[in-house]
Amino acid sequence: MAIALNYLEKDYVVISSPLFLLPSMALQVSASSGTSSHSHTAAQVIVALSGKLQVRMSPKASYSACDTVIIPPNVNHHIIGSGSAEIMIWFDPATVAARAIRLLSSSELIPLSRSEINIPISHLLQLSLHLQTCSEAVRLSQKITQALLPKYKTVKPIDERVALTLSALQDSALLGQPHPLKYLAQIANLSSGRLRHLFREELGVTIQQYWIGHRLLVAIRRFNGCESLTKIAHEAGFADLAHFSKAFRASFGMTPSEAAKDSRSVQVIFCED
Repeated sequence: MAIALNYLEKDYVVISSPLFLLPSMALQVSASSGTSSHSHTAAQVIVALSGKLQVRMSPKASYSACDTVIIPPNVNHHIIGSGSAEIMIWFDPATVAARAIRLLSSSELIPLSRSEINIPISHLLQLSLHLQTCSEAVRLSQKITQALLPKYKTVKPIDERVALTLSALQDSALLGQPHPLKYLAQIANLSSGRLRHLFREELGVTIQQYWIGHRLLVAIRRFNGCESLTKIAHEAGFADLAHFSKAFRASFGMTPSEAAKDSRSVQVIFCED
């Protein structure tokens, strides 16, 4: 799908990009109509290349118009898309980018105007044109991160005990365990209570929230296949399709069937860090 933009009397055509999935980040340039109210463990940045985003934290709040919004992990949000092309980036809460976002705010949306974005929109447009490779996606993400997150380079290293926990969570054998806390505490050489506190302090989400988010990502990576949603749910460690659907809608503001349908019309590129 080609998305025509007009900026400073110049015509740009941004082609809806593939969805780039890295182990710790996802990125896509596309037109978005928005989603229903939801929150997810990932930190997110949305940059409208034209038009305005309408954002709010709850159904009772008023919308704020902005050109860019930064969303910390686990913060509820409802967004109406700009109607044109948007750069959408999701960061795992353990990444430097997500932790830099939490230094700006841990509980509030951060709406920004065009004048507050420390990078020319024309440059972002050029980087977004015909985005096709993992290296191009990473470059675009880095440009936006450096421009929007002034504390990016000052983020302290993650606590090594939390790092051990995150590494253990990548073990596919754990997918069948809905509450692997006791095992993770042994890995980190901490009590369960101490690990819960430290994990949330470091990442801004609980171990259980992160674990659900990880299993949802496992499921999303299988959407382009021919497997049924019920099989995908079971393979990602969910008890049944209803449990999977409830967790998915709460995290992404849409049902798994809606996301799976959309994914079949979108090229997905799996990248390595």
